[in-house]
Amino acid sequence: MKEFVDCIITLRDGEDPRDMTARCLLEATVDFPRAGLEPLVWEKEGETYKLRPEVKEAIMEYINSFPGYYSLHELIDQLHIVGSIATNLFTDDADIDVHIVPKMDMLPDSKEKQEEMQKEVKTWSHENPVYVGEHPLELYLQLDAKQDLLSDGVYDVLNDDWKKGPRIESVQYNPYEVFKHVMDRVREFAQKADIDLGELKRDVIDFEVVRAAMKRLPLEYKNMLDEELREKLNEIEQNIDELLKDKKEWVELRRQSSQPASEEDALQDIELAKKWHDANAIFKFLNRYKYIRTISELERLMDDDKIDANEVGIIRSVLDMGSGQ
Repeated sequence: MKEFVDCIITLRDGEDPRDMTARCLLEATVDFPRAGLEPLVWEKEGETYKLRPEVKEAIMEYINSFPGYYSLHELIDQLHIVGSIATNLFTDDADIDVHIVPKMDMLPDSKEKQEEMQKEVKTWSHENPVYVGEHPLELYLQLDAKQDLLSDGVYDVLNDDWKKGPRIESVQYNPYEVFKHVMDRVREFAQKADIDLGELKRDVIDFEVVRAAMKRLPLEYKNMLDEELREKLNEIEQNIDELLKDKKEWVELRRQSSQPASEEDALQDIELAKKWHDANAIFKFLNRYKYIRTISELERLMDDDKIDANEVGIIRSVLDMGSGQ
């Protein structure tokens, strides 16, 4: 078994927080520390933590309840818990990220079909949550096991052992200091999204103004504004497309920073770790400020690549604009 603490960091006098990475490979975690790991999920055993048996049982039952045409349980080669829940930097409602590393010889040969399975598992898990306290189980089909080793902690569920971590930060850990150097980039991304969200809000209001005017017109004059109404819907669709491009840029930044060539690189390459930490911190800050959630909710409305008049009210709700006209 690995030692209980892979990494306890305390800033040295005059030390730049960015230099901590050179002493320990850390994932970007943007929350403040707790006294220890989440007791609802982990139990202390001497100098280490182990997954609670009831949580392991809940995970296996959840996996077995997957209704796809294939058995998730039979696909399992490795089963990991990763992310902030494997640290003392978790939030009250942090996900329990459960990564299924599949037996690759049981997957389709096509990368496209593998990614379809990955999306199917992720979507089903989001739509059918199971909770441990306030923590939802999140299933993910991990097609590249090396990526998991970039995480804060990696717990081997099948063998009840740590592959990496757990990470325990000191009370001095301040994420706003540690990641001060990426905040300009966060602001840059956020300002672009603010402009696009502002344009969307204005077009929603304009649409509702035109629609309200149409209701007041005599029937024979309503057609005068039909074209104006359609144009406003087109503009709303374009606004959402622009926001989806924003989100895609953030996702790609994170994805491109999480591709180690080997397990050794994932654990030992300092420059790769720094790149991943910064990209992941940017993503997590944007998530904290609700940009990702808002854009993801708008994205669901664009599943058919169109916005109709009945969905404008939903957009207003997503943007927290009140009841409208």
